[in-house]
Amino acid sequence: MILHMVKMEILGLKRVLHEVVETLQEFGSVHIEEKGEHTHLPEFLRPVQLDEGKAKEKAFLEKFESLLHELIPLVVTKGGEPSLGHLPLDERLYEELSTLKSDLSSLIAERNSRQEDLILAKKYESALKAFLPLLQKATLRDDYTTTLISFDKGMLRALKAKLERLTKEDYLLEIEKGEDALYGALATPREVEKFVKDELWQQGVDEVILPSEFKGKDSQTSLKELQRRKEELPRAIHSLIQKIADLQKKEAPRCLRTNLFVRERLDRYRILNAFSESDYVFYLTAWVPEDEKRALVETLRSSFKGSVTLKELVHEKWEHEEIPVKLKNPKWLKPFEVLVSIFPPPTYGTIDATPFIAFFFPLFFGLILGDIGYGAVLFLLTFFLRIKFRKNETVRQVSKVGFVCAASSIFFGFVFGEFFGTLGQGWLKPLWEDRLLITKELLILSILIGVVHVLFGLFLGMVVACKEKSWHHLLEKIGFLLFFIGILFVVQMAMAPKGVSLPLIGGLSPFASAVTGGFVIIASFVLLFVSAGIQGAIESISIVSNILSYARIMAIGISSVAMAKVANELGSTVGAAWGLFFGIVVALALHTVNMVLGIFDPTIQALRLNYVEFFTKFYKPGGREYVPFKKSS
Repeated sequence: MILHMVKMEILGLKRVLHEVVETLQEFGSVHIEEKGEHTHLPEFLRPVQLDEGKAKEKAFLEKFESLLHELIPLVVTKGGEPSLGHLPLDERLYEELSTLKSDLSSLIAERNSRQEDLILAKKYESALKAFLPLLQKATLRDDYTTTLISFDKGMLRALKAKLERLTKEDYLLEIEKGEDALYGALATPREVEKFVKDELWQQGVDEVILPSEFKGKDSQTSLKELQRRKEELPRAIHSLIQKIADLQKKEAPRCLRTNLFVRERLDRYRILNAFSESDYVFYLTAWVPEDEKRALVETLRSSFKGSVTLKELVHEKWEHEEIPVKLKNPKWLKPFEVLVSIFPPPTYGTIDATPFIAFFFPLFFGLILGDIGYGAVLFLLTFFLRIKFRKNETVRQVSKVGFVCAASSIFFGFVFGEFFGTLGQGWLKPLWEDRLLITKELLILSILIGVVHVLFGLFLGMVVACKEKSWHHLLEKIGFLLFFIGILFVVQMAMAPKGVSLPLIGGLSPFASAVTGGFVIIASFVLLFVSAGIQGAIESISIVSNILSYARIMAIGISSVAMAKVANELGSTVGAAWGLFFGIVVALALHTVNMVLGIFDPTIQALRLNYVEFFTKFYKPGGREYVPFKKSS
């Protein structure tokens, strides 16, 4: 539901301006109107100017904010809770946190350096074992240069052929086998060195550049140095990691609390851009939900006793795009706001789609999945994600939607008598029938659901048009509705010879159905042409395709139960031939694939039917987001 908003004018004595700002922040429900290019204010009002003391405080807070922007990522790595109580934001605290940032940065830099040293030590140990003996063998002329290379064992023959062609057989290659590659010392004339390197690099031969500290040392000394590093570095790294973790654990709550304080204090200064003042008073316009207006008035009047006055601004010509939109739904509906939140907020004065998607999304999901076993697995997976990410509000809301969808799947599992496909046959009696035996009935049901869904969307579109007094949009929706009714008459004409009668119009003869349907369709085209032009008349055809697309509810559901049946039968066949264990493995593998598809396919298709076929009939995005001025904590 979209809450009714009221625009308030707040006027007060200048001396209580900052106290009023703090009170509004504590109140937490006021959307403060920013001054735009077209805001017209009396000449005696001007932007708020800070006195010297407040300006210094703001500058200090901004310096604090800059420090915390760099410090928080160093201190807080896995979330965390801010400490409780008041913290004095003074120079002493700033210096303490600056020192903490310096200490942490040094420890982290040292840890990273040691980790890089360890990686290099491991990387070059096997290479040194191969290269250093090769270098000792090399007795080369001054006009030759030596390049250390590594390459796959299968490349040796091709490498030699390549070198013979590039150097005209004027080269020396000493080879040693490493653990996972061949290493070589390649000597070539200096004048072809770069050309040879480029050609070999393109063939996948890597040049290995040894660390400078090993140059000039014999192989035994270098290898001992590497082994010593490999033993000492892990201990040093562990010690540094522990020191960093101890500092983070100790200081993270204080840093988070300080960050909240600084952000809240700075927000009070930054929101002053929306205020105006004179020598004696300040002025502000703001939006507040109507059900909180009285509380706001009482809070300001009781806190400032005559120093502040409030007045509701009544204006019949507020543009709906200017009014912030706040949604308020019952607790059981609120999780489904996540499914609507991918769109911009609805325009003020239109309709919130949350209640409708809360009904139709689980309905479509359950009809498609429709299995007790899969629904139970979905319930457990959702419960696991909710526990694992319990601090993530979005995951918590999505998990509630998941629970409803799991319940819907289990319900329709009883309707169709499905438990991991056909495993329930013999003991689970369906409330209706096995889906594989009623494909025709399911197709008709899916199409009827589409009829109801699309017609309901058109009805909501008519409601929105009336609320906005947009008569051409109203005529357009009526035109679509009439076109659909005309199609029903045509369908009745075609089905009458087969003895099929549609509700309400089934008593008409084929001729009467054809004539009535033709007149209604012509009338719909006239309304659509008048309200939306030739494009509206053309788009009327899409109503039929919109409804036919609901056949996917039946099709995807049937494919899911068919795959589950294959999993059971194939598992039984393999079990009979190779043993029970292999049969269970095959069945579980196929059921796992089907379960994954059974979660993603219904989700995508149920969302598509709502977003594309339903929302487009009435939902009008483009509303202004409601952003109340409130505390961060």
